[in-house]
Order: sequence, then C-alpha cells, then structure tokens
Amino acid sequence: MLKLVKYGFLIVSLGIITAKRKTITQDEKKENIEHLTKATCSPGDVILAGLFPLHDYHREVMCAQLLELNYLQRVEAFIWAIDQINNNPNMFPDVKIGYFILDTCSNPSVALGQAFTMYKYFKFKNMSKISDSKIRSCLQGSNRALSPFAVIGPEFSDSSIQAAMALTIFANIPMISLSTSDELSNNLRYPAFFRIVSPSRFQAQAIIDILLYFNWTYINLVYSKESYGQSGFNYLSANLPIHNICLAEIVGISPDDNTAAYLNGIYRINGQIKSRVTILFATSFVAKSLFKHVKDNNINLDQTWLISEGWANSLSEVLKYKEMLRGLITIQSYSVSVPEFTEYFSKLSMKSSNPWVRESINYHGNCNGNRTCLDMTTLRDLPNFENDSYSSIVIDSVYTAVFALQSLFSKHCKTLPCNFNNFATSFKSYTSIVDALYRTNFTGLTGQINFDDVGDARGRYIIRNLRKSSNQYEMVTVKTWFHNKNPSLSIKINDIQWNMNLTETPLAQCSKSCPPQMYTRFLQPKCCWECFKCQANEIFKANRTVCEKCHPAFKPGLATTKCEKIKPLYIEWNSIISVCLGGFSVIGCIVSVLVTVLFFINSDKHLIRACSRELCYIMLCGITVSHLLVFTLLGKPSLITCWLNRFCFPLSGTLVYAPLAIKSNRIYRIFFLGKKSTRKPRFISSRTQIGIALAFIAIQFFICLIWSFEYPPDAVYTYPVPNNVVILACKSPLSPTIVPLCYNLLLILVCVYYAFLSRYFPDNYNESKFIFLSVCTTLSLWVGFIPTLLMINQAVVEAIAVMFVGMVTLGFLFISKLYAIYYLSEDRIKVYLNEANNEKEIISERRSNNILTVEGDHLPEVTKEHETEFINVGNNAN
Repeated sequence: MLKLVKYGFLIVSLGIITAKRKTITQDEKKENIEHLTKATCSPGDVILAGLFPLHDYHREVMCAQLLELNYLQRVEAFIWAIDQINNNPNMFPDVKIGYFILDTCSNPSVALGQAFTMYKYFKFKNMSKISDSKIRSCLQGSNRALSPFAVIGPEFSDSSIQAAMALTIFANIPMISLSTSDELSNNLRYPAFFRIVSPSRFQAQAIIDILLYFNWTYINLVYSKESYGQSGFNYLSANLPIHNICLAEIVGISPDDNTAAYLNGIYRINGQIKSRVTILFATSFVAKSLFKHVKDNNINLDQTWLISEGWANSLSEVLKYKEMLRGLITIQSYSVSVPEFTEYFSKLSMKSSNPWVRESINYHGNCNGNRTCLDMTTLRDLPNFENDSYSSIVIDSVYTAVFALQSLFSKHCKTLPCNFNNFATSFKSYTSIVDALYRTNFTGLTGQINFDDVGDARGRYIIRNLRKSSNQYEMVTVKTWFHNKNPSLSIKINDIQWNMNLTETPLAQCSKSCPPQMYTRFLQPKCCWECFKCQANEIFKANRTVCEKCHPAFKPGLATTKCEKIKPLYIEWNSIISVCLGGFSVIGCIVSVLVTVLFFINSDKHLIRACSRELCYIMLCGITVSHLLVFTLLGKPSLITCWLNRFCFPLSGTLVYAPLAIKSNRIYRIFFLGKKSTRKPRFISSRTQIGIALAFIAIQFFICLIWSFEYPPDAVYTYPVPNNVVILACKSPLSPTIVPLCYNLLLILVCVYYAFLSRYFPDNYNESKFIFLSVCTTLSLWVGFIPTLLMINQAVVEAIAVMFVGMVTLGFLFISKLYAIYYLSEDRIKVYLNEANNEKEIISERRSNNILTVEGDHLPEVTKEHETEFINVGNNAN
C-alpha cells in the first residue's frame, strides 16, 4: 500500500507539471521517447547512478536538441572517474563499481520521471519486467539492495529539486548534485542532499563583492523564474540595499515565456541610460533564449554583463553572441582542468558504448548519418570541442560517494568478516551512507571536500572575463573568490577587457558624486540623489547627506566635514595700538608719580597750600589709576580683568571729578559769601572736604557693585560676523556701563557750573579758570566718547578716554602750578596776578553799574582778610 501511495504521488506530480504541454506530432513523440529511454550502463557489484542533462528543454518539446559538448564531458567524467576507481587496487579491491546514467533533458518533469524509472529498475524483484535487455543484463549482477548507493546530479536546480524529492520519498537515497539553488539547503525537506558546488547565496555574495569593487551601485537584474534564478534574486534583493546598491530594472523571465515577454524585458533594460551593467542570474535555457532574441531582432544592447554560472560555463555557447557579450564577467564554481581526462575524452568516437557520444558526433559533426563521416570523426574533430574544467567537479563528486561507501565497508570489516557481499546483504538503510557523507573529508581535484550541517560545500568561485585577443575570443581567469578566507576582492582593472572597447570601467551609478562643497539629498531609489550646496557656515553631516550649522565661534574646515574653532580676536600686546597706548600710559604713570612727589616736596608753598592739597592727592591717585587701567583694558580679557575694568573705569573718573567738584564749590562759596559776612563758610575744612569726596566716591562704588551683582562681569565671546569673526571681550551690558558714566558726567557738570560762576573771581589763589578749561575739555571728550563707546572697540575707546582725561587734568590743574613754582619767582607771580586784577577792574568800570549783580551775586573785592582766610583754609589739614 505504501508503494502505491508513493507511485501515485509521483504520477500526479508528473501529470501536474506536464499538463500545460502542447500536443506534439507522432515523429516528435517517437523522438522524445527515444531520448527518455536512452541510457548507458556498466555492470558492477554495486551501482552508482547518474542523472545528467544531455538534451535541451523547449516549451513545446520535452527533449529537444542536444546540448553543447561540455554537458557530454560531465557524463564521460562520471564514467572515467569510476574506471579510475575500479583500476585502483587501493580503493575497493575485488569490488567493481558499476554505473547507470539517464538523461534529464534539462527538464524538471523529466528528472522526476527518470528518478522514478531508476528506482523502479533497481527495486523490481523480477528483473524480467525491465523491457530493455541491455539495461537488464547490466543490472543483473549488481547487489540491488545497495544499488544505487548514491546518485550524482542533476545539474539544473529545478531538476535536482524534483529528483531529490523523489529519492527522499523512495528510500532516502543520497544525491550529490551539481545544482546550486538555496532551496536545496533545506535539510528537513532534503535530508539526503549533498553538493560540492557552492550554493547560490555564495555566488550572489561574490556578485555583490564585484559590484562593490567596481563601485557599481545602480544595476539591472535579469533572473529566471525557477528555483535557481529565484534563489539568486531573493538573496540579491535582500542584501544589495545593505550595501547601498539599487536595482534599476528587474526582469523575471519564465522558461515558458513567449517572445513578447523576452523583448519587453530587453527594452526595459536598454531604456536604463544610467545603468549600463546587468546581472544575469538565470538557467542556460533562459539565458540562451534572451540573447537569441536580442540577436534575431538586431537590438543594440549596450551592456556590461555580470553572469552567474548557470550558463556562461560553455564558451562555445557564449561565442554565438560574442559581439554583444564581449567584456562580460562570469562567476563559475571553482574547478580545474584534468589533462588525463581531456585526453581520454578527445579520443572518443563512434566505437564508444555511450549512445550520447555517437549522437553528439552525428549532431555536432553535421554527419547526418553519413557512415564515412561517422567512422572518421572523434570528439576532438568537432568544431565546438573545448576543454570543460567543470568535469573536475563531477570527478570529485564520484570520489565523494565512493569514499563514503568505502568508510562504511571499512567499519563493517572491523566487526564482521570483510566480505563485500556480506556487507551489501546486511545493508538495511541509506541513513548510514548519508551519515558517512557528512563525515567525508578529503583533498580532491578542486580542493578540500567536506560538507556543512546541511550538506553544502564552502563558497569557491573563479571570476572570468570574456576578451578578444588576435581576433580570437577566450575566457580569462582574473580572480578566485573564497568565502571562508577573504571575501573581499582585489582585481587589477587592466586585467579586464570591457565591452564596446571601453578603456575605463563602465559606469553604473544613478547619480554622480557631489562636489566637495555640496551635500547629497537622496531620492527614490536611495542610490539616486541631488546635489545641493551648503551655506558658508555649514558642514556636512550623516555621510554628506545633510548640512549642519557651525556654532558662531566655529567655521567650516577645509574638508567641510567638521567645524574648526576660530581664533578669537582681542588686543594683543604686539599690536601697534597696544604699544602706543601702553607707552603713553607708562609716561602718564611716571608723570603722575613725579607730580605727586613734587607736590609733596612743595607742600608749604602758598600756591600749593591754597589749592587743597588733600583733594589734590585724591585726584592724583585717580589720574594714576586711569593710566594704570590702560593695561587691564588692553590685556587679554579674563574674569579678573573684567571685574577690575567694571570697577576701576568709572571709579578712576570719580576719583578725579568728585574732589574737583568739591573744590569748585568751596572756591565759589568762599568768595561769594565774602561780601555778606566775614564768617568762614561751613564745611570747608580739609577733613570735611575729604569726607564729602569719599562719600561721593563711595556712591560710585556702590553703583558699580549693585550693577555687577545684577550683571556679573566676565570675559565672553561676541560674534559680529558669525562663523567668521570672534571677539573676546568683557561682557558690558548697556546699563552697567552708562549709569556709572552718567554719575561721573553729573560731577563734571557740577564742576562746569561752579567754574563758570567763578570765572570773574580774582586770580589770586583762584583755580577757576584752569578748572573751567579742564572740565570743558573733558566734557567735549565725553560727548564724543559715549556714542563711540557703543559703536567700536570698547576697550580701546575706554583706554584712550581714561588716559586723555588723566593727561588733561594733570596738565591744567597740576603741571601749570609746578611750572609757576619752579620757573616763576614769587614777585613775578604777584605782578602777573595784579596785572590781571587791574584789567578786570578796568573792564568792570566800563560796564554799567550792577551789571554783575545777578540775584545778589556781586563780585567782591579781595581784601587782606579774604586772602588770609583762603590760605588758612588750605592749611587746616596741617
């Protein structure tokens, strides 16, 4: 019952696959039957079976014309390897390996049927049921319990899937296939499936490495809609985006598609102007049909082809379309030439027992049944004869199966009598052979042969290029690719000959790289983009896909990939203005100290005693501070210098103008009140005057202190031209700067007021004229200073202002007195003063009476009492 279920399943599967087959003629039917029933067989103690494609597939015919000679080579490589083993006394002494080979016709339904036929032949208890007498006699002497102990092939993935499924259902017979579909790596569905060729995923990875090496990021893909092509498409479509490679056009072609479907795909590929590289991941039938339609319709298909191993193994087939395929790059499973086998194969003739050798000589030699032609022709004489290195893979597959059987036999000999018949008779399950295959590890023609946990071999490929040399085309190996060693490539560009006589690598990019000053904005697909220029203050981020503004203190670097810090500007000591102002400041300090010393030395002089020495010393302190302040103003801004500048700048003016305002007020009160009373005015003693001056200075200090707590001073960066100019300066908000200055301005106005009122007082011991000139000059400076302070470099303006104020005050109020003391005698000073008084008296007489009386304001006469009082007031501190 179980057998009926198995057979019924196969018959139903075969019926479903072939249901769409077109009705054929009787002649075609007869020819198909001949191809399907044709086999080659060699008797032996145990049989190794083979399923190989020898005829092509066609939509309307199950078995069409013969394939190229390289497919026949693989069959003969299978036979040759078995002969080598049988002739080797070290392999299986006294045991002969036989073989049984059927044609799959490149058709999955035929492969399924042939697998069924093979199982039927070996498992029928009554050999008389085999109608073919040659096959019956061939299999008669073999141990059918162990035969076939394995199956080599088929080569095409769809055929392997059908055959592997059938063999698994029958008896879990192991298959060592030549196909690469990833579907066959499913160990649950195909537990007895093995292959020493690499699965498609490794081939697809090798293709990706080639794309990356040549920087091909926008490519076309043509694949066949069957297991082999679909597995390659699935892997590529899943992994290409990871490497930022896009598919410009995807064309899937089924073996059953008509001409219109092929032409539609061809025109779609040709319409991709930006992509001149196309991957072809298809079976031999689809690939041949594609290029045949291109050639038949005279289409100029300007593409560089990257072809998988499904078709380009056959140079003779490729050369049919050599003009359009020149420069192609193909990936083939790693294989080597076997000279001994090539010599054997080239000598095969019509005398061969292999029916496909005789058929090939007749077909490829164009003998058309001519006996003379047939008798004199060997395979070497055929026009499409070539050495097929792929045969080495078949040879290694045969040795793999035999080594597994040998290991089982050796294990049997350790416990039981070492007799192969006993071993074959005791054989119960193919599972032991499957386990032995997993343990197989030897060095074959193509390298180390072993399997992973799903029966796959490691990835090993040869990368070849079709080139033209001396009017001859040849496939040249340019690189080998090993998955488990180093998957990266290093191909010399000069080793590649491109299509259309190109001297440079073909372009396959949707967009050209953006210039260094521009960033990339990706479109759909992601391999396409537009270039946009970043702003002058921006750099590239996220792999040059976005622009990001630099901080105002930074500017884009030369590579525009990172922001570089801008060196802040501040007044350095080696600048001209610093040297000049520093020099004047040093001179001012020296003069201030010298004046202070001279004032102290001449403190007993009437001229010094009368000008309130204590207040003068405070003023001289302020003048010295104003000159020293230049160094903190011009130095590199820091927290300490900014605090000093915040306090010392306004205080230096207050130290000068607070005592000067008090002095002006005292002069006015002494002479103005002299006309009304001989009593001394209040609050004109030196101590009182100093106290009042210190009070005014304290007010300024607290003003600065309050604003400093509200707006703490600090060195900050300012950006007058962001990303270009950075200035390091002390933080100076408007209020903390203007309010203290306004306070000093108020003191200056007080000085101006009293100096103006005292302008006609007697010159004897009266400073009003000098005070008036000094404060008016200072007031003029401040009128221009305040708006200038808000517009240009604050530190320079402040330095010039405080130094100028100090020099003006020093010149008008102090140096003039020292000049008089040292260069004019006492008599000369008195004559000068008397002459000045006489001039005032004459001027007064010429004016009308009471012209100077303003609200009781009358110019008093200078009496001896006033003179003595003024001098004594100046000496109170003494």
